[in-house]
Amino acid sequence: MGAASYAPRVPEAVTVLIVDDEPQLLQLLVRIFEKQGFRVFSALEPQEAWTIFQAHQREIDVVLLDVVLPPGGVTPLLSRILGLREDVGVVLTSGDQLDNSLRERLDALGGVFLYKPFSADAAYEAIAQVTAA
Repeated sequence: MGAASYAPRVPEAVTVLIVDDEPQLLQLLVRIFEKQGFRVFSALEPQEAWTIFQAHQREIDVVLLDVVLPPGGVTPLLSRILGLREDVGVVLTSGDQLDNSLRERLDALGGVFLYKPFSADAAYEAIAQVTAA
């Protein structure tokens, strides 16, 4: 991920929950988004993410989730999140392609898929896209 040059077209007070089990990538994403003025929550694993989401569900506008989250992948966490807030923006990330059922679900939600590695600009654009919906 290179230096951020994209000025996101999103509301100033956008709050993002980023969940990725790779600590270095998670730290980088947090820094990149905070530098652009986003409020960021982060988690390395699904249970931590669920706890954060429950506590801040009214504040969180977008969840940026790695598809490969041990132990059971992203689907259980995504289902729990959408059970509380079906209007939250969803961005999924992975180094692999999405399986058809997850792709269909993401499309139905108006979400965005980012193939890793992705640029900071691509991440900002994804957030702008899901917050504009």
